[in-house]
Parts: sequence; C-alpha cells; structure tokens
Amino acid sequence: MGSESRTSIETVVEGGVKTAMKVRKKTTCTSTSDICGRLEVLVKAESRIKRLASRLDCSEKQSAKEDNLVQELKEELERQKQRVAELEAQQRGNEGPRVGRNDVEIPDWLAQVSEQKGVPGEDLRLFINREKEGRRKFTNYDNLKSDIADLFESQPPEFWVKGIGDLPNRWATVVDNCGDYIVD
Repeated sequence: MGSESRTSIETVVEGGVKTAMKVRKKTTCTSTSDICGRLEVLVKAESRIKRLASRLDCSEKQSAKEDNLVQELKEELERQKQRVAELEAQQRGNEGPRVGRNDVEIPDWLAQVSEQKGVPGEDLRLFINREKEGRRKFTNYDNLKSDIADLFESQPPEFWVKGIGDLPNRWATVVDNCGDYIVD
C-alpha cells in the first residue's frame, strides 16, 4: 500500500472522528429534526468506516495510529447511535395514553373512603352528584342558568349559609396545619 493511499485513509478517518466529535458536543437534542440530523451524521460516519475498511489492505500491517483512529471512530459512532436511541425512547415516553372525562368513573367505594378520612359526607355527595351532571354540555344560556338555579335550590338555604359561614374556620384549620385539611 503506497504512502498516498495511507494519507487518504488517514484523512478519511480523521474527518470521520472530527465529524463524530462535533455531533457529540451537541448533547441537548430534543426535537425530531435534531434526531434526524444526528442520524444523518451517523450514517455518513458509518459509510466512511466502510470506505476505509474497503481501502485497507488486510494483508499488510496497519499502523497503530490508523488502528486507534478507526477504533475511536467506531466507538464514537456507537455512542452516538445509543444517544439517538435514548432520545427517541425519551420522546416516546413523554406520550402518555389519552384519557377522556367520560373514561373516568367514580367508584362506589370512593365515598366510603373519603368519609373515613374526614371529608364531610354531605359535601362529598354534593360534588359527586354535580360531577355526574356536569358531564353534559349546555346548549344555551337558559339551560346553564336553570341548572345553576337547580343546584342552589337542591339544598335548603341554611345549608348554604352554614357552608359559607364555616369557610373561614375551615381555611384557618388548613393554614394552622400547614396545608393539611384532615387533622388526625
């Protein structure tokens, strides 16, 4: 193998290492276009390795510098492939299943558990009933107005007066307990 071919091989290897090192410096790659760009660079680096391998004459002894450069390029290529795979997995991991409002049902045991933990039963039943009714959409302003009127008429006026009157005490309890609503 002549000195000209060794020089061209060294040039290819050094160029591949420099390209791989440039890609390695870009560690904050999150978008799909960044991932595609990295993949293109990796494909180019891999093709340089293949060209280098085809040019090398396996029967002749290669210099230690060429061996080191080739090995370094291969290792860098593997690191970049692994990083791209991690980024793609991370991007897929951020996509959670979509759950609609109608997909979530309130189980019967929820009322029992909540009452045991100190949430007043009348409040819980009021909110659960309103949540079930709240799943439908209002077609016009009059329907909304009548439903709000029905909500306030569903309980006696004393219920609303007592609830509003108890709010300062409830909030004082929450503040005194550093945000804990339920005191054991």
